[in-house]
Amino acid sequence: MEPQGTIPSDAQIIRQKVAAISGNDHVEKVLFEDGTSLDTNGLFVAYGVAGSSDFARKLGIAMQNNKIIVDQAMATNLPGLFAAGDCVGGIYQIAKAVNDGSVAGMSASRYVRKLSVIK
Repeated sequence: MEPQGTIPSDAQIIRQKVAAISGNDHVEKVLFEDGTSLDTNGLFVAYGVAGSSDFARKLGIAMQNNKIIVDQAMATNLPGLFAAGDCVGGIYQIAKAVNDGSVAGMSASRYVRKLSVIK
């Protein structure tokens, strides 16, 4: 596992639309809409500024009033998926979004560490 706060030296920024993600226990390949693919063992998706509710519904995330439902750890109903900021509702302020993001990030870190211990 990479140390916290660093970006792996082999990280890539790819500005293509993703068609599919495949793998068994983890991400193994990303297929793009143009027919190309990338073998990888990790992925961070930036979906842009479009509304999150349609994307969330496609993933099967529980929603209420077009907002993603999360618990106190910012966890959604899908294991290992966390949400933060405007997409979870509440007051629309930067301070809240920063707090939500911090909680979600720490929760995601704990989730991944538990997976690493099990294997």
